[in-house]
Amino acid sequence: MKKKFDVIPGMLCIFVLKLLSKKKMHGYEIINEIKEKTHHCWKPSAGTIYPLLRRMEEKKLIRRYGKDKRKISYAITKKGKMLIKRIDRIRESWMKNFYKFNEVFRHVFKTPNAEIDMILLEIRNKIKSMNKEKITRAEKILIETKRKLEELESES
Repeated sequence: MKKKFDVIPGMLCIFVLKLLSKKKMHGYEIINEIKEKTHHCWKPSAGTIYPLLRRMEEKKLIRRYGKDKRKISYAITKKGKMLIKRIDRIRESWMKNFYKFNEVFRHVFKTPNAEIDMILLEIRNKIKSMNKEKITRAEKILIETKRKLEELESES
């Protein structure tokens, strides 16, 4: 069963910048890439993506290429790359602090899934250090694990 993907405000802009940091893309391609990366849990509409792309272009985070409306592609600018680097540093700092204080969080909040959260965090950190081939293999393993968990969830 697919669950709705909750989107944090501003998350779509970051997602788009991350995608464009890898290659130039057109709007439809961005929509489909987000859909694929979220395993079909989130597919932003054209009515969401194109106004966002315009705002990002106005803020000089991305640049438009092409004159024909059907062939416009977008690329990240230097300013956009700097923003992504800053966000990555903040995320890294937050993750280190989260990891450091995990025991305190577990004790204070008595979260039953804290151990699972830690396992997922460790998996994420291990994958970050892998090369592209290993990441592809890891992704297949995780997709299969997700499928098995969905089967487990659907058991009576």
